[in-house]
Amino acid sequence: MAARGLGHVESMQSRFDLYGPVHKGLRARLFDLGVELDRCDFNAPVEVTVALGAYRRTASFLREHHEHEDHFVDPALQQCSSDLREAVAPQHVLAEKALAELDVLVATIARTQDGRRSAGARLCARYRQFLGDYLQHMNHEETAVTAALWAKYTDAELTGLRARLQDSIPISRFIEWLEILLPAMNIDERTAMLQALKANAPEPTFTAVTGVASRVLGTAGWDAVREQLA
Repeated sequence: MAARGLGHVESMQSRFDLYGPVHKGLRARLFDLGVELDRCDFNAPVEVTVALGAYRRTASFLREHHEHEDHFVDPALQQCSSDLREAVAPQHVLAEKALAELDVLVATIARTQDGRRSAGARLCARYRQFLGDYLQHMNHEETAVTAALWAKYTDAELTGLRARLQDSIPISRFIEWLEILLPAMNIDERTAMLQALKANAPEPTFTAVTGVASRVLGTAGWDAVREQLA
């Protein structure tokens, strides 16, 4: 069983991974947010500001990620399997519904001082439920959806899909995405992404990208990637 599982992982790594890198960044944000909420003293205004700010930032990435998938990935899935697409679409609807419920709890905590501790406890409990469900959703995309895409499209076609998606993001926002993606990636994923940007992006854009990479990866991490790029 273990050997077979490892073989499956190895085979997955031989193809272009559309979901893996972005999901790594999102998982890092989701886990960090869970820690931030769980340790927050909801009677301490400064801690509340930090925790709610972390929620809003993470929620904005998730919602934007859903928009990217709906606009760029769903059309590709239509050519794969109608059953698969019908399975994925409700997952985004449920995720957005859960985020809306979390938004209400966050707004309640932000606008009043009364009952913040109990409201904070409800927020933490609802977020834990959301996190468990969302991790299952991402796993479904990384396994069943990815397998369907690989069966239908070449790596070049999937690389082009990601390039079109990235091109749709304003550079200032793309930098914010890189701030959460690059630290969560391994050396091979970082190098592959930066190599693609170096080959296709305008020079000012790549300069901005290398600037954020050197900042978020630290000296050792950036030196390792820069050596691979050279």
